[in-house]
Amino acid sequence: MIGRNKQANAGGTFNDYSDTDYSATDEEAHRSTEYQLPSSVNQMLTVTKATLKLFSKSYTFITLTALVLLIPLLVYAGLLDFVLGDDMSVYDPGDYAATLLGALPVFIALIPAAVMSKLIPSEFRDRTAYLSLALPQSRASFFFGKFLAGMLVQIFVFTLAYGVIALVTSLEIGSLDGGAVLLAFAITIIGGFAISATVYALSTFMKKGSALLLFLLFYMVIPAVMILIDANTVFSDIIGGFIDNAQYLPPIAGDVATFTLGTPYELMSPVYFYSMLVENSGITLFNYNSVLDMGVYAVWGAAFLLLGLYRFERREM
Repeated sequence: MIGRNKQANAGGTFNDYSDTDYSATDEEAHRSTEYQLPSSVNQMLTVTKATLKLFSKSYTFITLTALVLLIPLLVYAGLLDFVLGDDMSVYDPGDYAATLLGALPVFIALIPAAVMSKLIPSEFRDRTAYLSLALPQSRASFFFGKFLAGMLVQIFVFTLAYGVIALVTSLEIGSLDGGAVLLAFAITIIGGFAISATVYALSTFMKKGSALLLFLLFYMVIPAVMILIDANTVFSDIIGGFIDNAQYLPPIAGDVATFTLGTPYELMSPVYFYSMLVENSGITLFNYNSVLDMGVYAVWGAAFLLLGLYRFERREM
């Protein structure tokens, strides 16, 4: 019979390990060591690190990075000179940078959809969730860890884009207003956070995350609904100035960020094209309030994150 570091000899008496050649201390033998689970923050960061490693090898990350690096190639290939023509001579640095950001309304919807839409569904489709969630970690830590990894990827891509655009603008036209750049970047990140949280939350209801469907929701469907409501006089009379308040919806964050820098030559935004028609009639469509916009985006994102967490914690294995 063996128990509590004692060993029975033939005579029935017990000798401890001090009578043998075993000389490990309590610390070396881990007799007095207490083991406990990592904190929720450490659990979350572990999930984030593992997810970032997967992202670094994914086609999504490589493709997004390559698209950003195409900006200077297109500029120095003469495409922007061809588009702007003689107008380029009257462009100030802010307008020039805003023109380079003309595709931001597309990418502020496309990037969250591409990065976030399959983080949770793929875990269940590939059955890795059955291994990950069986580990000693909370579902909340897993949920927020995956989301944080997706946000870090987007922050990297948007930071690279703003850095490239600022560099190209300074070389071609002149230095940008640093305050305007930081404000536009903040709007982009917080607006992207709101869209990402919405995409992430909606993906918890899906068996297969659809990046295209969620991209179209934010880039086409919501702006189209806004336009239809504003164009319908019955709704306009009831709601009153709906389109003026629509800037507080996250799908418009790309428009808000771009116009914070300057007036672009053209913006790849359904709302922008509609606003151009209205402005030609002498009506001002948007009066941006950047601080309030960011506040609404932050609250929107937090609300959808909580919705996603509620759904994820109750999702059956």
